[in-house]
Amino acid sequence: MADGKWEMTNDKLRATKVNRARRAKSQPRATRERRAAYSTSTRPKLTRMESRALADLRARLKEILPNGELKSLILYGSKARGDAHRGSDIDLLLVYDGAHGEKKDTILDAITEIEMQVFARNPRASVDLATLIRSEAELEEEVRLGLPLLHNIAREGIVLEGERVMPEEMDRRHWATEQIEDTKRTLRTARMALADGDIRRPIALAYFAFEGAARAALIAKGVVPKSHRGTQSLFGEHFIRTGLLPKKFAPPFKKMEEDRLDATYTFKKPFTQADAERALVLAEELVRAIEDLLPKLLEAN
Repeated sequence: MADGKWEMTNDKLRATKVNRARRAKSQPRATRERRAAYSTSTRPKLTRMESRALADLRARLKEILPNGELKSLILYGSKARGDAHRGSDIDLLLVYDGAHGEKKDTILDAITEIEMQVFARNPRASVDLATLIRSEAELEEEVRLGLPLLHNIAREGIVLEGERVMPEEMDRRHWATEQIEDTKRTLRTARMALADGDIRRPIALAYFAFEGAARAALIAKGVVPKSHRGTQSLFGEHFIRTGLLPKKFAPPFKKMEEDRLDATYTFKKPFTQADAERALVLAEELVRAIEDLLPKLLEAN
C-alpha cells in the first residue's frame, strides 16, 4: 500500500476508534461495570471479524516467537466474560520468556498491522487488540504487588496459547489487608501535612484514603474495579445499596474526588483547615468501618 494511502487508512482507523469509544462511554457506567463476579466458564463473545483477527495474531506470534518464547496469551475483559458491547476492546495479556525483549516492538507492529488489515477490509469496522505485553519476571513482580487488574485477569482469563501463568484466584485476604494498611499510611501522611499547615495535600490524600478503603472492601468481596469511577459505582452497588455500610459514605465520594482534583490541579476552591479536617475524619471513619467488616466479607466470599 502506498504511504499516503496507508496514512489515510490509519487516520480513518483512529477516527473510527474514537467515535466508538464515545458511543461506549455514553452508556451508564453502572451498566458497563456492574457485574459483581466473573465466570471463567463463560465463552468468549467474539464476532467473526474479531475471531479472524485473533487467529491472525496467534499465527503471527508463532512466527515471531517460534521456539517456545511465548509462554501465554490470555483473553480477559468483556470479551472473555461475554458481556461486551459494540466497540469493546479485545483485552489480551501476552507473556513471553523475557530473554527476547527486542521482539516486543515486532509484536506491537504485528498487532497494528492486523488492526489495519481489518479496517482495510471493512472501513466501517475496527478491531482493537488491547494487548499487555509482559515478561515472566515482570508478571511475577506485578502478581507479588497485587495489581488490581491482575485480580480480574486471574478470575476471568481464558488461555488462548500456552499455559495459565497466573493463579486462578489472587489472595483476597492478603491484598485487602495490604490495601487497608496502605490506606492507613496515607492517612498518617495526610495528618502530618495538615499539622504542618498544608491544606490542599491532606484534602487530596483524604480522597485517596477513602477510595483505597472502598477498594479494599471490593477486593475482599471479590470485585476489582478498573477506574476511580468504577470504584465509586461498585462501592455504591455492593455496600451502600445493600446496607452493609451507612448511606452517609455515598454522597461524599464524588465530592471528595472533585475536591481532590481542585486541590491538586485547578486551585479554584478556597479550602480551609476545617474542610481538610472533615475530609480526613470521613476517610478515617470509612477505614474503621471497612476494617471491622473485612472478616465477614472474606468469610462470605
